[in-house]
Amino acid sequence: MVANCSLETAGILNGFRTCFSLPSSSIKHVLIETKIKELSSSAACDSSLCAETFEQQGSRGPPAWLSAAKIGYNSRMPTPNGVGRHEPHGHPSRRQALSFVLRSSDSGPRVVLNTAFSLSPALLVILTALSLGCTLRQPPAQDYATIERRSPPEQPEKGPGGKDYTHAKVVHISKDESADGFALFIPDDPAPESADVVVFLHGLAQVNPKMYGGWIEHLVRKGNIVIYPRFEKFPTHAREFEANAVQGIKSALAELKARCDVGSCVQPRLDHFAVLGHSYGGALAANITVHAPANGLPKVQALMVNQGWYGSDIGLPEGYGAMPAATKLLLLVGSTDPVVGPHFAKRLWRDTQIQPPFKNLVTHHADPYNLFAPINSGHDEPLSLQEQYNNNAFTALIGIALPLTRTNAVDYYCYWKLSEALLNCAFENQNCGVAFGNTPEQRFMGKWGDGRPVRELEVKTP
Repeated sequence: MVANCSLETAGILNGFRTCFSLPSSSIKHVLIETKIKELSSSAACDSSLCAETFEQQGSRGPPAWLSAAKIGYNSRMPTPNGVGRHEPHGHPSRRQALSFVLRSSDSGPRVVLNTAFSLSPALLVILTALSLGCTLRQPPAQDYATIERRSPPEQPEKGPGGKDYTHAKVVHISKDESADGFALFIPDDPAPESADVVVFLHGLAQVNPKMYGGWIEHLVRKGNIVIYPRFEKFPTHAREFEANAVQGIKSALAELKARCDVGSCVQPRLDHFAVLGHSYGGALAANITVHAPANGLPKVQALMVNQGWYGSDIGLPEGYGAMPAATKLLLLVGSTDPVVGPHFAKRLWRDTQIQPPFKNLVTHHADPYNLFAPINSGHDEPLSLQEQYNNNAFTALIGIALPLTRTNAVDYYCYWKLSEALLNCAFENQNCGVAFGNTPEQRFMGKWGDGRPVRELEVKTP
């Protein structure tokens, strides 16, 4: 990329051409109808935005992470409000399709990125800022000694988020070919007699559990059974997500029972039942928590919503006042998340009647102290790739996210730490001061190699 390129001054098409030195023919099919304003506050971006198209020459294929062009992905999200209308506070009521298409031209096959949005820029941000990093400004130089001295925090040796695992292996069962399928992860070596149950709900189109594999493995090796419902498969409607997820959860529990009926197994402790979700899965997790009794699921004792999606295509129109007051609730947002922002977290904060002190809204911030290994706070931070859990499912949004997956201090000291502490608090009445209360232990994000603390989490309490 070229530093400080600006679509504002060069115009949309000229901006693409200037940023990436591409001939105009390479971008003639790119259509962008929505300007992106959320990115202006990002620590990693200028206020301008560049996007990229890739052209095949001869027999060369597109980059591996864009091979989704061969299969395409389209998310259709209905709305009762009609096309092009907004609900209050500017929340979008409809988001049209995003897709990757393979077109042909005189010079050979061409990968074309098509985006069309009637209202919200959220998915466009995923395709551009999230996938390409939006590194539009050259950072100041750091010498090698400084970089080495400012090495990023390692995973702690023990405690929530730490390496003190009680199980060495994970049993992975994949029955997720259908939209209502599931993947199941069971602790092993040694196999416990019983284990708490965690439902893990992925972001839009992240139907391959490898995308969150590091986080899942952490929870399982700490002694939990993790259920990963697929809940979508093109062309699944958003209105079908919850029913599919519920069926996937029930099927996974039935699989566990069947294994117990024929021999040794790990018995699920259904009185210890938690739900975690990211992005679309975050909103879905909140919905499932409210509807659990009606859907025949165990009572949800702990809920963690990470950067939850906020649109009317999945949010409950009646609100979340019916969420049981005894639920222990953590709401996580990234301070520079350009995709969803804090909207859904604030809605849950407002709607729910959770008993204090067991409702916290936690914001994690970027810390670029080491410019070559910065701590970021974007939408993709919960992703933690582990190829051994690959189910071979692929979507365009998986392809976009693959180059951005990383495992670092945000995982160890934020998502992994807080989720583990939440489960400990809800099920064992332990580590509640790590999960809740705006304590130093909750806010701590580790230290850089030279001893400087990483910027702390910001915690809002009732």
